[in-house]
Amino acid sequence: MKILVTVKRVIDYNVQVRVKADGSGVEKENVKMSMNPPDENAVEEALRIKEAGKADEIIILSIGEEKCQETIRTALAMGADRGILIKASYDVEPLAVSKIVSKVVETEQPGLILMGKQAIDDDSNQTAQMNSGNTSLTAVAGIERFEVTDQGSGYTSATATITGDGSGCQASVTVAGGKVTGLTISSEANKGDGYTVADVVISGDGNGATARAVIAPPGGHGTDPVKELGSFFVAVNTQLSGSETGDLTVGNDFRQITLIKSPKAFGSNATLTSTTARVRRSVSYTHLTLPTILLV
Repeated sequence: MKILVTVKRVIDYNVQVRVKADGSGVEKENVKMSMNPPDENAVEEALRIKEAGKADEIIILSIGEEKCQETIRTALAMGADRGILIKASYDVEPLAVSKIVSKVVETEQPGLILMGKQAIDDDSNQTAQMNSGNTSLTAVAGIERFEVTDQGSGYTSATATITGDGSGCQASVTVAGGKVTGLTISSEANKGDGYTVADVVISGDGNGATARAVIAPPGGHGTDPVKELGSFFVAVNTQLSGSETGDLTVGNDFRQITLIKSPKAFGSNATLTSTTARVRRSVSYTHLTLPTILLV
């Protein structure tokens, strides 16, 4: 089996980022660059899979300028077998990265794609999910975290056993005051993969503690937002700043204005007392501490 690992060249995590003088981006000239740390975790996981005899070749893919070959060389020095550099003279956005990865997948036919959870420069966390939609491969879901549903009592120490249809998840148990206060997954690798269901059994010298696993949806977060969020509509709340100088913005998709405070009946200083009111022709307002809006 081939494993394809994507790596990104980013500003080293120990370097203090500086904004360019013109505000167009961050300064990258004469700045130490290195492999994105979550991508390094992905390379290490690929090496573990190969050492276990489950993979024959590890291919490293990077997209960017010529200097990205330094990042590929780092991965090769770690133990990867081959590297591919797709040259780009500009910053490539997640959707474009996903489409490029899809073409490489068509050519190389890997059995597994490993990607870092997200890049530390833009924190997008989008490419894996997009890639899942652009290829025949599916983003594999690990266990995101655990929620303690009952802290139990009488514990001085405890361990957690995770079972389910996936594998590889490991968590440590935190005990305080005789109660189980949390379960912690120490690294991305310990989240495991392939889970759609999981059960947690907490063992120790106490009793009654229970927890549940929170699992990413099939394909990863964002693959099917309607199903994941359970909603078809989005509510947008807009607040007037008081500096509109008589104009309201109309160059956007959301421009309905809802009355906020102390509406006055038209032609009167009396505060409107009805529970509903309809704007028939126009809305005007004056600038006070908060806008006073007249219904016409």
